[in-house]
Formats: sequence, C-alpha cells, structure tokens
Amino acid sequence: MNNNIFHFTIPGGGAHILSVILAATAIIIAYLIQKIHPPIIKLINALSVCLLGHYIYEDIFILVMGSVGRSTDGWLLYMLITVGIISFMSILNSSYRSYRLNNNIILSYSFLFVTFFLMYYTGWFHELQLWYLGTGGDPHNWLWAISKGVGLTALLPILRREAISKSSTKGEEKNG
Repeated sequence: MNNNIFHFTIPGGGAHILSVILAATAIIIAYLIQKIHPPIIKLINALSVCLLGHYIYEDIFILVMGSVGRSTDGWLLYMLITVGIISFMSILNSSYRSYRLNNNIILSYSFLFVTFFLMYYTGWFHELQLWYLGTGGDPHNWLWAISKGVGLTALLPILRREAISKSSTKGEEKNG
C-alpha cells in the first residue's frame, strides 16, 4: 500500500486529495479575511479569487508542459475560462467594490514563477511527462504542493479587507 500523501487521489482517478485540501483551505482563508460583505458575497469572492488563481496556475502549467513536449491542447479552453472568471469578477466588483489591485500580487506571482522555475530546473515536468506516458513514477512532491498552494492563494491580496470610506471612493473614481 502506498501511503505517500501526494499519491492519494479521489476515487475514479480524479484530483489529488492534497489539491482538494489546498483548495478548501485557500477558500476558507479567502472567506475569513473579508470583513465588509454579507456572507454570500464573501463566499462568491472567495470562490472567484481561488478559482481564478487555480486557472492562472493551470494556464502557466500547460504552457510549461508544452515546453517539454507535452500537448497544449487544453490551453485555449483554460484561457477562455480564465477570461470568463475575470469578466465575472469585474461585474461583481462594479457593484460591491470587493477587489483592489496592489503590489502584493507581484510578490505572490514572483514566488509562483520561482516554484515553476525550480520544478522545471529539477526535471519535475519531464518526470510528469514520463508518468503520463506510463513509464515513470508519480512525481508529485512538496515542491509541487507548494506551487499548487501558491497558485491558489496568489490572488488573495486583491480582496478588500476593510470598508471603503466615502473620501477614498471619490479618490478612486477620479483615478479609475
């Protein structure tokens, strides 16, 4: 019996259990850090931010896999979903002012790119390709788990945590 946490998947060959745990944790954190919205809006914001983070992670993942010879067939679909989520979040933001861009996103995505670079440099993507072909072992490890967690939480800095004062709203309308 294989008791490595990275190899446990949802029965039927689905997602890794660790991916589900990381996603649930990211959603809970995103929900809890918001202080200004009704619970349903907090939940929608949390789901939207984490889902967008996941799809951006997958977009980058597919492109890197393409650089090691794997097909990038699913990339267009993932990009369309990413654009759809961004559109939905823009509409939601026009009503609830839930999101704000800031410099912390640059730090978050810099860290994500470092994890992807390390995965590429250590041959993780080549090992994954061999695993997909059935000739290698499952390469999922702590580096992959950290990368997945960073991808899911990279957009948490855009969530507004505080109420918007009337004076800051007027300043934001002038600026944007």
